[in-house]
Amino acid sequence: MRRPSPAQVGLDIDCGGPDRARLKKFNAYFTPQGSTRLLLATLRDEFGIRPRRFRDPNAGAGVFGWAAGIEMPGAHRTGIEVREEEAEHIAHNYDRAVVGNYLELPVEPKSCDALITNPSFDEAMLVADKGLYELDDGAWMGLFLRLTWGDNIEVSRWLRKHPPVAAIELDGRLSFAVGINPETGKSYQEDSVTYRMWLWRQGAGRLTSRGAIDFERYLKLDRLADEDRTWMRVNGVAVRPGTEYLFGR
Repeated sequence: MRRPSPAQVGLDIDCGGPDRARLKKFNAYFTPQGSTRLLLATLRDEFGIRPRRFRDPNAGAGVFGWAAGIEMPGAHRTGIEVREEEAEHIAHNYDRAVVGNYLELPVEPKSCDALITNPSFDEAMLVADKGLYELDDGAWMGLFLRLTWGDNIEVSRWLRKHPPVAAIELDGRLSFAVGINPETGKSYQEDSVTYRMWLWRQGAGRLTSRGAIDFERYLKLDRLADEDRTWMRVNGVAVRPGTEYLFGR
């Protein structure tokens, strides 16, 4: 087992960390473990989502797969990630690990009961558009995105064609990286906006008479605990989401 490091986000690939240039190229960030578990627990308890086939098309190092193993036991988990340097981690966190660009892979119709991910902001609409075709009847798709997603005209038009049925809004800004940003020499800061998970259910979704999204449910969760807004720490070490198994978690 590779020895964990307190500065994983800055390590070279062969030392267990991601390549910074590739993180930037693919707009890759890492969702805090506590927030991820809370989202999946809410999907399970509030929406009755207990999938047999769970898919994460933008897996990163695999924190959603790790959390699904805890909050959605019994689900067969598929993780897809474009950056091959995460192969070891997604192989550990998913039952089926695929290294490749989700948007370039063939569509697998009706192949999952839940498609849950934190996609790149710029590609989220494309991920959603493809994901809808991969949902089985009555299945769910959840995309974890900034509150401002949907303000863009093109995205707004797409949402009117494919209206979500619900949303889960988190209260509290998240930290998707820790340590020192080498480009600025300063500590990474929490995101400037809050996040919500948009939810679609295959065969559902509607608009109001005036063309607004008519959510069946809109949950705003209680204020996040400070430890759930940033990366888990084990013995004072910040754990990059998806590498929990290196710390025995």
